[in-house]
Order: sequence, then C-alpha cells, then structure tokens
Amino acid sequence: MRVTVIKGLELPLNEPVNSYVIHDLQIMVDAGIDPPDDGYEYVYITHWHWDHVMGISKMRGKTICMGPTTYDVLSNKKFAERFYTVLRAGGARLSEGERAFISEMESRYKKALEGLKHNNVYVLDECPHVETGEVKVLECPGHSIDHVCYIIGDYIFTGDTILPSKRTTIIDFRAHRESVVRVLARDWHMMYPGHGDPLNRYAAEEVAEAYVVGRCSRAYRILRELAHSGGELGLDQLLKAIYGVEPSLASFVAVRTLIGYIKELEDEGVVSVDRSVSPWKVRLL
Repeated sequence: MRVTVIKGLELPLNEPVNSYVIHDLQIMVDAGIDPPDDGYEYVYITHWHWDHVMGISKMRGKTICMGPTTYDVLSNKKFAERFYTVLRAGGARLSEGERAFISEMESRYKKALEGLKHNNVYVLDECPHVETGEVKVLECPGHSIDHVCYIIGDYIFTGDTILPSKRTTIIDFRAHRESVVRVLARDWHMMYPGHGDPLNRYAAEEVAEAYVVGRCSRAYRILRELAHSGGELGLDQLLKAIYGVEPSLASFVAVRTLIGYIKELEDEGVVSVDRSVSPWKVRLL
C-alpha cells in the first residue's frame, strides 16, 4: 500500500502537521493546512483541531468522513469561547494582540466549517471504507473529546494520540491512557502520526510507554505540590510549579494539559476544583 505524506506549517505550529494520502483507496487522512487537489476522493478526519481540518476550506466535491462528535464540535462554532475558557482557568490576562490572534484562529475554524458546504459529509459509520472493513475506526479520546484513530491494512494513523517527537497535549488523562492501550492492543506494523515521522511498531511502543510513565509521574507531582503548599493552589501556581511558565496565550497548551491532569485527579476523588474563580483553585480532599 503506497502512502504519501503532505506536510503543512503555519503559526502557532512549531512542527508541521501531517496529512496522508493512501493511493490504493483514494483516501486522505486529515485535512491539513495545504492539501493537494487530487490523488484522493475521501478524507477521514481524526479530530476537530484546526490543523487537522483547515484544509477542508480548500476542497471541493470530496467526501469528508468524520465522527459525529467532530461534526458537532465544528457545528457549534464556539471556537473563541474554547480558547477563553482554558485561559480563564489559568488566570491569563490577555493583550489586544493576543485577543486578535484568537480571532484569527476562530476565522480558520469558520473557513473549515464553510468548506463542508462544498463537499459531501458523512459520519464514519456511513463511509464506504468503514462499511467494507477496509478502514477500521478506534475511538481514542484524551487529546480531544472526539479523537479517533484509523487502521488501514497494516498501518495505523494515530492523529495526535501518539506523537514521536513531542508529547501530545491531553484534556483527559484517564481517557488518553485507555486510548493508548487500545491502540497497542490492535494488530498493525507502522504508525503514521499527526506530527513527526512514521514509526515502526517497536519504536511506537517505546514512545507510548514513556507517555504513560511520564504522565503518572506528573500527576503524582501535582499532588506533592498541593501537599507541600497547605493543600490548595491556584491553577496558575501549579502551572509555574509543573511547567515553569506563566499563564498566557503562549502557554495555552500547558494550561490545557494541566486541566487534563486536574480532571483525572478530580475524577479519582483526591482533589476538588473551584471553577467559579480565575484562576481555578485546586484543593486536596
């Protein structure tokens, strides 16, 4: 099976996003920043983040396949609100330039949503390759609520669930850990990620193991920081202690990931979170 990678780079990315054309099936996985015009008829989306859907705005007459949650998130149009919710949680105070950048990001999502009108949109269960079993869908939330991975032949396309060159951000640590296990439990030989270079099975397993071990360690560190500070810290204080950064648009990814850890600890019943204040307050129970 012949696979071609298309890489695109645009701020705020610091590493190109990957789209993959599987020529035998006329499929492209993810609609990156600058997709080709031909070589595919079907586009399978892994998740709703801008760098994986932006290319839809440049497509005409393609069949776009996505999970129902992905479609719902894009259709709700609350793109800027999602940015501000995360930044308020961390206590960020934004400049006019930062607010303008968030507006620009929102415009990218709106262009992708507008692009859906010029293509044929199907939920994954109705897409032909899923119906025939040529594309197998794995539910893989954690990096985002809607994330899916695709197994096509001996290859797995993991989006941002597992990345070789950097740690992916999470919104739900427990869900992400379960998704990594779900990926490793299936039969495949090469992993094609949303960023970075493809990995063979052995290398991908090493990356996945480092993810799980590293994230457990970071969750325990959050608990230690809380215990050593009298049992309560603001999310901004935890951000400084864990990642060494202040809350701002530049640290958005770190804030978003920290929220994922806090949610896991809250679900486990060891912390409580006061979300009525900015920054959020996190307390040991």
